[in-house]
Amino acid sequence: MAKIIYLSSVTCAALLTFALVNAGDFNGNANGNGNVGSLNGNDNGNNNKGSFNGNNNGNLNFGSANGNANGNNNKGDFNGNSNGNLNWGSFNGNANGNNNKGSYNGNNDGNWNWGSFNGNANGNKNVGSYNGNNDGNWNWGWFNGNTNGNYNLGSTNGNNVGNKNHKRGDFNGNANGNGNVGSLNGNDNGNNNKGSFNGNNNGNLNFGSANGNANGNNNKGDFNGNSNGNLNWGSFNGNANGNNNKGSYNGNNDGNWNWGSFNGNANGNKNVGSYNGNNDGNWNWGWFNGNTNGNYNLGSTNGNNVGNKNHKRGDFNGNANGNGNVGSLNGNDNGNNNKGSFNGNNNGNLNFGSANGNANGNNNKGDFNGNSNGNLNWGSFNGNANGNNNKGSYNGNNDGNWNWGSFNGNANGNKNVGSYNGNNDGNWNWGWFNGNTNGNYNLGSTNGNNVGNKNH
Repeated sequence: MAKIIYLSSVTCAALLTFALVNAGDFNGNANGNGNVGSLNGNDNGNNNKGSFNGNNNGNLNFGSANGNANGNNNKGDFNGNSNGNLNWGSFNGNANGNNNKGSYNGNNDGNWNWGSFNGNANGNKNVGSYNGNNDGNWNWGWFNGNTNGNYNLGSTNGNNVGNKNHKRGDFNGNANGNGNVGSLNGNDNGNNNKGSFNGNNNGNLNFGSANGNANGNNNKGDFNGNSNGNLNWGSFNGNANGNNNKGSYNGNNDGNWNWGSFNGNANGNKNVGSYNGNNDGNWNWGWFNGNTNGNYNLGSTNGNNVGNKNHKRGDFNGNANGNGNVGSLNGNDNGNNNKGSFNGNNNGNLNFGSANGNANGNNNKGDFNGNSNGNLNWGSFNGNANGNNNKGSYNGNNDGNWNWGSFNGNANGNKNVGSYNGNNDGNWNWGWFNGNTNGNYNLGSTNGNNVGNKNH
């Protein structure tokens, strides 16, 4: 006869709870939902926790440390395979699903994976994959491995072949993709790269490549290597084989610290300008359509500038072979520290002006349309000033010293003042309008002759 066992309400509630949760099940199967445990068996249900040494084919499982997790949103699975989605862990196995985290020593073929430090990450938008291969897109990390995908970040000591890689790193490898950042000691053949400080950079819009070759376009930097591309910081559309060049548009730039050099050659150092011409000197400025072989020159438009330290604001269409000259328009300037010399020759020193004439003396001012062979003359318009310290001498000759005025006449004496339309051969004379003054210390003598001395 069968026995009838009566259970209390408390016992029934406990058994019902055990059936729903399945706590334990250490060496068996758990095929239900919401189970906890099943450490050494199979767990085919949903929302399971545990199953440390078995298979887990359900969803939202927790654990399964040494087995397979083929479901979704699993966590753990430290030494097995995880083929589901949004898994967590699988440190020494394969993670083929999506949005996985972990899989430190295995393969990761899914998307949005996290980790896989010593394995392969072939999916998209992975993070980690240290010491392994990463063939997907939007990957992150991959130190000491290969990254063949797009928009990767990291890939230190490895190859990066993808596009627009934000490679903060890739320090000792190749970056053949586009938009890379880093690759400090390797090759960078892509576009929009930044870094590659000690390697080759053959791409476009690169930034850096300080000690290597930059053969691409729009590079900035390239401080100690070759820059044969276009629109580089320095050497635009030409060759920049020197150091720290800026400019050099459409021409060759073999010097150092040059600025400008448009459509011409700049072989010197620290030159600025050199438009459509040659610039072989140092610290030159300007030189439009002309040659500048000197040092510290300024200007020299359409002409030659061979001297040193010429502040030649101008030197238009002429030669400036002297030093410290300013101006020298359409003429020759062979002297030193001259200013002006318009359409004429200036062979002297410290001359000012000398328009359409010759200024062969020293410290002359003016000398328009005439010759100034003396020293410290002022003026001498349309005439000759061969003396010293003369002022004026318009349309006449001034061969004396310290004369003042002498309009339309000759002033061959010393320290004369005036002498309009007449001759002044004496010394210390004053006035002499339309007359001759051959004496000394005379005053007045308008329209007449003054031959004596000290006449008032």
